[in-house]
Amino acid sequence: MPHASHAHHSDYADRGERSLSSALPADSDPPGRPGPRRTPSGVTSITSAAKRTPHPHLRPVEDFDRHANQVAVDTSAAADVPAPAPRVLQRLALYAFEALEGVRSVGQLAAWITPRVADALHERRAARTERRTLYCDDRLVVATPGPVHIDRPVPHVIEAAVSLYAEPRTHPVAMRLEYRDRRWRITELVVM
Repeated sequence: MPHASHAHHSDYADRGERSLSSALPADSDPPGRPGPRRTPSGVTSITSAAKRTPHPHLRPVEDFDRHANQVAVDTSAAADVPAPAPRVLQRLALYAFEALEGVRSVGQLAAWITPRVADALHERRAARTERRTLYCDDRLVVATPGPVHIDRPVPHVIEAAVSLYAEPRTHPVAMRLEYRDRRWRITELVVM
């Protein structure tokens, strides 16, 4: 037999639901945020407004590829070793940022980074994770890469900078890539 106070509570909740659902027409949304509501059959349904905007406080990213493959500055000479495509540099900056945020594994960058850079990324990721845990910060930061700035101090070295736009902040990423064994590898990486 159910506990008396529990039975009283469920009766009260049923009466509250019935009075709310009877006060509104069947096809209208309740006042406030759109969301689940009870139909006359008692089955929970999602309103059409909630399907369109599941998170009204979030905005869709406009023109994600607006700066894709764009170079703001490039000091390369014709005799230099060809640099990776600007889109590759943008993606490397974005993936490094995502690795620090905990969204992506550092191992996914292994082909492009040196072991020393991987160790530094692991350390910074652990520090950020600890900070987020202490401050109960569970936000997911989504960034969009901006144009690439490329500097060539010597023919086999690239120093690249990419701004990652994540409202309300912009995170600069600086990379130094060196051409070794017929491929480019990141030897220095700073994500702010």
